[in-house]
Amino acid sequence: SLVGTGNTFIVSTCSSDTEIPTQITMTDYCIHWVQYIDCTSSNQDLDCPNNTNGASLEWVSEIGTTYYIAIGGRTAGVEGNFTLTATEKILPHNAYCTSPEPIPPLQGGSWTMSGSTINSVNKADCGDEDATVVWYS
Repeated sequence: SLVGTGNTFIVSTCSSDTEIPTQITMTDYCIHWVQYIDCTSSNQDLDCPNNTNGASLEWVSEIGTTYYIAIGGRTAGVEGNFTLTATEKILPHNAYCTSPEPIPPLQGGSWTMSGSTINSVNKADCGDEDATVVWYS
């Protein structure tokens, strides 16, 4: 099982070993199907370059939630082999405005700090929801 950590999870069948057109279904309860995204979908979260059989799904997990992943063919009765990859993006500690990186007191001077938005979230919970940001205070 895949247990949420609060970080972003990506599951994918975007491999050259995937022989059939696949779809991914993710649920946090065995009866309640949440969503699926395949490579031909206009709202996909992760590209499957050069593999129209692959599918991918990306979401921000909830801490402690167990997720179940189902892989199937996009067409009834189609069976074949696939490769499933699961990845966790570790979020920066200041990915949300509720946990900003403190800015040291200036006391008449200045400061310089390096940062990165790599693996941050595409949701600024205190502003533009399409921005990938990290927070400072």
